[in-house]
Amino acid sequence: MVPNKVSAALEQTVADEMIADVINQEAKLPFLITLTQKQKSALPRFDDQHAEYFTQALQTALQNPGMMPREFDVTEMRKDVELYNVFYPVVKRYITFTEKLTDTLKEIGAEAYSASLLVYTMAKVKGQNVGGMEAAVDELGKRFARKTGGSTPTPPPTPAQ
Repeated sequence: MVPNKVSAALEQTVADEMIADVINQEAKLPFLITLTQKQKSALPRFDDQHAEYFTQALQTALQNPGMMPREFDVTEMRKDVELYNVFYPVVKRYITFTEKLTDTLKEIGAEAYSASLLVYTMAKVKGQNVGGMEAAVDELGKRFARKTGGSTPTPPPTPAQ
C-alpha cells in the first residue's frame, strides 16, 4: 500500500485565517523588499555570525566619529544594526516554519500522487470491462500523454495479474 506519514485535515476556514494572519504579519513589516537574483548576487556575503561584528563596528564608529567620511551616516548604520539584531530571530523562526510547511506539502503531494498512480494502474488493469471506467482511465491517462518538445512523466508500471 501507499505509505502515509501525514494523515490530517485542514478546514478551509482555518486555511483562510492563516492566510489572513500572514497578510497581517506582512502589514507589520512595511520595510520588506524583494530583490532580483542579480541584486542578491551583488550583496556582500555574511552569515549569522556577523551580528557581533556589526555591533562592534557600530561601537567603533560611534566612539571615533572623526575617522569616518562626512557622508557616512552612523545614525542609519545604528538603525540597520538594531533592526538586524531584532529582525534576525524573527526571520530564523519563519525560516524554520517555512521549511516545515514545505516539507509537509511535499510529503502530502507525494502521498496523493502515489495513491493516484495506484488508482490509475488498478483502473487500467481491473476496469477494462467495467462500464464507464474507460472514460476515467482515459482522463487519468492524460497526465502521461506525450507532449512535443518537453519531458514526459513516466507512467506507472502495470502490475502483473
